[in-house]
Amino acid sequence: MARRSTRLAMLSLIFPAACSAFSALVSCGGSPPGGVGRTHPGVSAESSRARAALLLRQGDPRGALNLLEPAASGSDPDTSLLLGEAALRCGRYALARKAFRSVLRVRPEDLLATMHLARIAFLEARYADALKQADWVLARSPDRADARALRTRIRLRLGDLNGAAVDARRWAELAPGEAEPLWSLGIVQLRRGDPAGAIVLFRRAVARDPAHLPSRLDLARAYAKTGQVRLAEESLREARRLEREQRESARRRADATYHRARALKAVEEGDLRGALRDYRDALASDPDNSDLLGEAGGVALKVGDLEEARGYLDRAVARDPASAPARRLRGEISIARSDPEGALADLLEAARLDPADPLAHRALERAYRALNRPEAEREAVLARELEQKEALPPGQEVSP
Repeated sequence: MARRSTRLAMLSLIFPAACSAFSALVSCGGSPPGGVGRTHPGVSAESSRARAALLLRQGDPRGALNLLEPAASGSDPDTSLLLGEAALRCGRYALARKAFRSVLRVRPEDLLATMHLARIAFLEARYADALKQADWVLARSPDRADARALRTRIRLRLGDLNGAAVDARRWAELAPGEAEPLWSLGIVQLRRGDPAGAIVLFRRAVARDPAHLPSRLDLARAYAKTGQVRLAEESLREARRLEREQRESARRRADATYHRARALKAVEEGDLRGALRDYRDALASDPDNSDLLGEAGGVALKVGDLEEARGYLDRAVARDPASAPARRLRGEISIARSDPEGALADLLEAARLDPADPLAHRALERAYRALNRPEAEREAVLARELEQKEALPPGQEVSP
């Protein structure tokens, strides 16, 4: 068990997003494998919150939940808010509800906690409670798009067509790139017995988002209601084609997820070359996934295949220029190639994108030392402070 924990810790140091992805692949309940997400002795509540917030940003609500739940007291609203967010994303509604209510006991005007409670009530089909909470939020912040969206959905479920139309129109203004508010208005018109008016709205929704399947399906239904058989058949064919594409895309993502899980397991067991093979298989199914590309680049770097690593990371950065891990790893490759000057652009950008990542500052320290620049000491100090704050082991180098 100790070796397993150590390897997972090393995995998180090589590429944190991959470690988070591994945690997200398994159930949100129960203990994390090998102690991932457990609290470290002597870590302050502030440090735990910072670590949990990072895990949530990286898409690992399970890790955040296991970090926060053992020490939750209900007296600290910031911790309770994060705990509730993690529990909600894991589907543990009772725990999330308890956490958000703890926030409101200390901060009765907290809009985010109330919004989360409204969302939970909606998911549990307690529409009257959800509506009451959404009303409260919108009375204080009428331009919250998420609250308008939720109240639109609630009112549609309750059959309040006039109220749903008012909210959907404002939602459409607040979120001009989204199809769903226009689709909601189309549903209102259909239920009012106005399929011709619904057609106009569904067509506008499709223009906003051609991949919005509900709009295409209901457009076909509205055409049929107005007797436009040819247009109904054409719309239905297009909807079915889109549905097939989405199913195929989902299948390929599932296949990639399977190979990704195998890759992460191989890394956990210390089989980096096996992990790299599995990442190649995963990318064969999902070649444009920036997370996969970044993780594969991290493993290839650790194996020592700098050319393959650089190829993956160039593609990762091209698809997601704001990926701090991909930027950092690409900078690590430049250091490994004895090009510390060339590493600086990526490493500085990585530190800007995620200033709380000690690995970026450790890499900058190495680059500056190689260039005999005084900034190395500053980066070393920053890295040490962040390592202590996050209760991570001292900086581990990822270059081969």
